[in-house]
Amino acid sequence: MDKISEPLKHKRVLLVNDDGIGSIGLKKAEEALRKITGYIYVAPFRHKSGVGKALTLTRPIKVVKVGENGFCVDGTPADCVLLAIYKLLSFKPDLVVSGINLGPNLGVEDYLNSGTIGAAIEAALHNLPSLAVSYCDVKVKSERALEAAALVMKYAVEYILKRGMPKGVSVLSINIPPILKKLEAAPARIANVVYGDIFMEIRKNTYAIKSWKINLYNGEPGTDVHIVRDEGKIAVTGINLGFQVVGELNSFIHHLNSRLRGKQENQRI
Repeated sequence: MDKISEPLKHKRVLLVNDDGIGSIGLKKAEEALRKITGYIYVAPFRHKSGVGKALTLTRPIKVVKVGENGFCVDGTPADCVLLAIYKLLSFKPDLVVSGINLGPNLGVEDYLNSGTIGAAIEAALHNLPSLAVSYCDVKVKSERALEAAALVMKYAVEYILKRGMPKGVSVLSINIPPILKKLEAAPARIANVVYGDIFMEIRKNTYAIKSWKINLYNGEPGTDVHIVRDEGKIAVTGINLGFQVVGELNSFIHHLNSRLRGKQENQRI
């Protein structure tokens, strides 16, 4: 067995993903964590990309123990997080790692749709430090490229376990290019981009999403998309979940209340 780093040997990480228990990204994440700290993985039985932070509401969820430190869940990534922290683990994780995802999580649509990000957000909502790691291609171009993603994840985990999350950050999201032009990380804001027409007709009245490639995305300099795709660097994005009420609502509230008062005067509601 690999010797665990002495300063971190008492730490415990919860590892989850959305690509499923058989993903090579999960295996590479395990290999990296095994060298530095203790961990338990809880992963979906099936591929669950694109489900966001969805929970399974319409049926029971089966959980199966896998080996000494794993569980397989017939549910979503967010199910995995909730079941882990409230039912499966005998300890509170020092960190939740979601990944290594195969495919980009770039731009606002990915952040809203991604099961990888969804699991990380679920963990953060329960006051757990949270890290999401994505290798930005659904196909692994080389073992070496995925190992680079695992190395980045390892360094991020070491930092968080030793120093805590960066100030004001609820979820730390890291996107690693499939081809690194430069072994360098850069801070990135989320690109405000949408997918466009991503469906193709595979037979009459039947549609499927096209293959997922990074050329679907566009982004200005300083965004996660631009840093990964155009600069070939590692994009690091800090997400804060302190949702704030924004916008000038006085006129809208005045209009709504005036209509409701008129309705109330004419009939009881």
